[in-house]
Amino acid sequence: TGAGATYLNVFHADIENFLSIKKLNADEDVRVKTLSLGVIIPDKMIELARKNEVTYTFYPHTGFLEYKKNFADIAVDMDYWYDILVKNP
Repeated sequence: TGAGATYLNVFHADIENFLSIKKLNADEDVRVKTLSLGVIIPDKMIELARKNEVTYTFYPHTGFLEYKKNFADIAVDMDYWYDILVKNP
């Protein structure tokens, strides 16, 4: 068996589920043992945390349907996209 790593943006709507798949008490069918998980934390998240503001997460497909952009393209410029996405759920 090998090992790997995967990362997910903190603004992705599945972030909580993503992080829970490593928990020791997770269902054996969904728990991963040889995969390292990482969270991408953009500057926008740090800014919101410093201001103690509510943060929102987004489903990638919703962004694609509305803006014809992949979440990866949105995520790399979250400083620009975050407020747009929040205003248009």
